[in-house]
Amino acid sequence: PLKTAQSPTPLQTMLDDLSECKTSPDYDTNYQQPTSYAVTRTQNLLQDSSAILGNDLPLGTLLPDGNGGIRIEWIRSVRELSVMVPAKADGKEYLYHEEDTDYKVEHNLTPHSLAQWLRWLESDTPKEK
Repeated sequence: PLKTAQSPTPLQTMLDDLSECKTSPDYDTNYQQPTSYAVTRTQNLLQDSSAILGNDLPLGTLLPDGNGGIRIEWIRSVRELSVMVPAKADGKEYLYHEEDTDYKVEHNLTPHSLAQWLRWLESDTPKEK
């Protein structure tokens, strides 16, 4: 029997995007490629959060920040979630969430906190204040 090609999961798509953002020809001294720390940390966050969510990770957009870090964004109508992974372990890592005009920055970024906010992003219920 022939196997039909399955479309990649959101996790696989984002990991592929992560690989691509390591090799863009646009990098120079002013716009730096992501460091190996940022790439590994981003990969671990995505894989671990996906496992917590039962492989139900929503598709997000990965963007190099130009300083060696990586930003991941998820946008759904009035809700937005962003994760900033710094170039180095001692850099500022955070999760930003917004709903209409209400927003907050969370500095304790873990796979569990990311999974929690991704559930919020995909849900229809307002978050707790």
